[in-house]
Amino acid sequence: MPILKPKLRSRLQDYLLEDRFEFAKSAGAVNGTRSTGGQLRTGVDTENKLSIANGVASFSGGRASPASGDPGWYYTPPIVRRDGQLFFFSFNSGNVGVGKAMTIGLATSATTNVAAYANLAYGLSVYDTGVNGFLASAVELANPAILTLVANTDYQLCICVLNLGAYAFLKGGVYTLWTYVGRRMLGTNTPLWVTESNYNMAFATDSITVPNQTWKPPALAYDSFTKSTNFLALGDSKTYVGAQTNWPTNMASYYAEYPTRIATSGWTTHNLRTNIDARLATAVGTPSYCLINIGVNDGASPPTQSVWMADAAYINAALHAKYPAAQIYWMRPGVRDGAAWCTTLAGWITTAMGLQSWTHVGPDEQVFLEGGDDYATYTLDGCHPNDAGSILEAAQWDTLLGVAQVNPPIGVTQTVNALGLSAPQLVWTVDQGAAEIVQSYAQFTALDGNGIGIATVPTGSVNVSVECTVSRSAGNPGVVLRYTNSDNYLYAMYDGTNCKLIERVAGSETTRATHAAAFISTVRVDVYNNNGRLYCNNELIGATAAIGPLTGNKHGIYTTNTGNKFRYLDIMAVGVEGQYSVLNTLGT
Repeated sequence: MPILKPKLRSRLQDYLLEDRFEFAKSAGAVNGTRSTGGQLRTGVDTENKLSIANGVASFSGGRASPASGDPGWYYTPPIVRRDGQLFFFSFNSGNVGVGKAMTIGLATSATTNVAAYANLAYGLSVYDTGVNGFLASAVELANPAILTLVANTDYQLCICVLNLGAYAFLKGGVYTLWTYVGRRMLGTNTPLWVTESNYNMAFATDSITVPNQTWKPPALAYDSFTKSTNFLALGDSKTYVGAQTNWPTNMASYYAEYPTRIATSGWTTHNLRTNIDARLATAVGTPSYCLINIGVNDGASPPTQSVWMADAAYINAALHAKYPAAQIYWMRPGVRDGAAWCTTLAGWITTAMGLQSWTHVGPDEQVFLEGGDDYATYTLDGCHPNDAGSILEAAQWDTLLGVAQVNPPIGVTQTVNALGLSAPQLVWTVDQGAAEIVQSYAQFTALDGNGIGIATVPTGSVNVSVECTVSRSAGNPGVVLRYTNSDNYLYAMYDGTNCKLIERVAGSETTRATHAAAFISTVRVDVYNNNGRLYCNNELIGATAAIGPLTGNKHGIYTTNTGNKFRYLDIMAVGVEGQYSVLNTLGT
């Protein structure tokens, strides 16, 4: 195993954790020593396999009876999670291969034992199958491979932790530039313990750094295919997701319900006031409308008008502060045997909603839901709308808002992806067939004469990672890359039995990779130069495939059936054009 050259400390960099392994420690004597930056190394090394010499921390192997994390170490204090926090590991892969296993990364507790990955937040793991992967939890153990390391090769790993999830980048070996190798959309654990956990490999590390400066990689394109007209529903059991049908579900046929509704069974107006700040703090998404249906439960112990008005004003102000462009509407609620209270409340709502230009009076349940038969036709129990009542209530909102009940075409991509990365707004082109946004997904309404639907966005780069969540009804849903025209592109699809990577050149198709799969939810393809990698459910399928000289920079979604649905298209640069070169500076 070659000895890595120790790196010089960057005088321009400030670190939360820094270890250059300057001071030699004999085998078995690493535990309790300090890093370059003064952080404590807490180690487990019962058979003296871990040592430091010549600026390199070396594992000579594992125990005679191997055990996860022995040898190994972690650092204290741990690192508090921040959006864009970077973790760098410079290591040599040593005798990686079949029968060998180790993990370097971030633990969720103070331990070197990440057996079964129960304590691992994010990390690069090598298993005894000789497969390597960027893992978030034990869930990924069945589908781990995102790359393959070569023995006795120097590598640098960067884990970029976000508020939610993380991205991973690798440099070394065939990865001559910093290369995007994977992401995980799960995990909010904090703090995080930097750890190296060995099982039975011989490998070495020459630096571990955690810079104080944060950085987040840019996305090339992102689209969750959510309708541009979003609404936030707030209220009590008439709105809460419970056993009964509720009107927001039917509203989603016209608009997108985004953010997630804020509603709890039994809530009064005052309950909504006391909870709204905390709920808005964690809400994701920006609505065009805030639609409120609350107040029936207030009738059990009616507040004074001044108390109710203060609560309503507080709710309106909180919503307006969070969503200054949103219009706020209050339904006038109705309930059997509650006409007196509901009539009083309707008057208060009318008064309160007339105080600002962005607050408005909503429909009146005492009119449309009562239906002339004391709530018999349109409610389950004189209060909660039944199926017909929920449809009617959604239609009342729709009529009031005056937004057409039609599905918009796919138009432009979003400027922030699901993990908070910035992305340019790009215009979609439906190259083959016709497509639209239905609720919160994209769907083709027609295919071209060859039975194919394709929609793409121009990213400006031919070397990309394209990932999309697909829901298969029939035919072959997937992603398309390097699209030039109907005769020249690369695509990956799932036919219900196999996931395939297929190259189409001059109208002739060649299958480059195939994988049998009972179920596929996520399809991903990485293309760089004349290489292609296919992933199904985050599992790398086979070896890197050789592909032809396709040069299109448009990428997107593909289908052969109009019943298939697409969500969360995420396009990242692979990095072979130097998009992540800033890591050369941040990682020194």
